Parts: sequence; structure tokens; C-alpha cells
Amino acid sequence: MNKKYDIIYVIGDSHSNTFCIGSGQSPKVRTLNIGPRTLHSVGINGFEMGFDDYYIPRNEVQREGLWVLAFGEIDCRCHIWKQINENGRDEDEVLSTLVNNLFDVMEKSQHQDFGVMSIVPAIRYFGGNYDPSRFQEQYPVIGPDEDRLRYVLKLNKMLKTKCEENEMIYVDVHSLYCDEDGYLIKELSDGEVHITNRDRLINFFENKNIV
Repeated sequence: MNKKYDIIYVIGDSHSNTFCIGSGQSPKVRTLNIGPRTLHSVGINGFEMGFDDYYIPRNEVQREGLWVLAFGEIDCRCHIWKQINENGRDEDEVLSTLVNNLFDVMEKSQHQDFGVMSIVPAIRYFGGNYDPSRFQEQYPVIGPDEDRLRYVLKLNKMLKTKCEENEMIYVDVHSLYCDEDGYLIKELSDGEVHITNRDRLINFFENKNIV
């Protein structure tokens, strides 16, 4: 049986806003977008910079409840392919390093109760109807669709396994918003990389008996 929480904070890059339900936020589920941080940077530098002197005094987050971390989409979209194909690193080594570093950061944190949100589905960029000029300016895409899809699927499998090993909650948003091939359902997005149709998330944590 899952532990129940009075409040849950979803903390991460812009995909943390996936849980910003409707025009606001659930009173028990709050989101904190700390900017375009990669899973790589979080694993190296942590994610709590500015918490004690900025976010906590402003009551944007508190050291209570469950913290669900949401990082990794940026890495899969425009960094991992380069590490493998330009820097010569092994694919599984790159992915496992990202996951292991994230869990090391959580272990060293002052906070105690963590969960991890799955990485949102990759977009079918080259095989879909997307505006290249918009993407290269705001959301660069590097690597073939099938490679980026594979990174997301592999990372999510690793994240889920590590959560199970550490008795942490794994928040599987990916399976709610992917098509039969694993790509983001464009109609449920903003036409770019973010989920906007949140109907599938309403009462998510209640249904999991977490709040």
C-alpha cells in the first residue's frame, strides 16, 4: 500500500507543468518549474539551488510531502544522440549514468520522500507535421525519431526499475499520452513537446491512493 501525502510537489523542467490541471493547480498537487534543466545537469549539480533562499521563502515549495522529479525530455530530444554519435559513448552507459546520478542526488538530499515522473513521449518530428523553424529556435531536435524514441523508452524503463528498487513512486505519464508506437499523441499536446490536454491526469494521484 502506498504512503499517503497531504501535498505533492512536481518539480522539474517545463514538463512539471503537466500536472497544472485546468486553469490552476490541485490544492494537493503543486508544480514548480525550475527552468530548462537537463537530467544530466541535475545529476551533476543537483536541483535544489535557490530553494532555501528563494523558492521556499516564496512558498513555492516546502520541505514536506512528496517531491516528484520531472527531468529528461531535453536530454532525449537534443543531447543524448550527440553524446553517442559525436563523443563515441556507449548508449546504455550514457542512459544508466543519467539515471544513477539522479538517484544519487535524491539520496543526498535533505528531503526524504521522492518520486519520479516518467519522461514524456518523444515527438515524431521528422515523420510528423511540425514546423522546423519553430523547433530549431525554441526546441532543437537532434537525432532520428527512432533513436530519440528509444532513449525515452529505455530511460523510463530504467527509472521505473530504480524506483521499484528504492520503494519510490513512479509516475507513469508516458503511457497515458503515447500512441501505439510510443510517440506523443500530437492532438493531446501544444503542437510542440508539451502535454496540454490534462483530462487523463485528473485524479491521477487519488486513483493511485497517494493523496
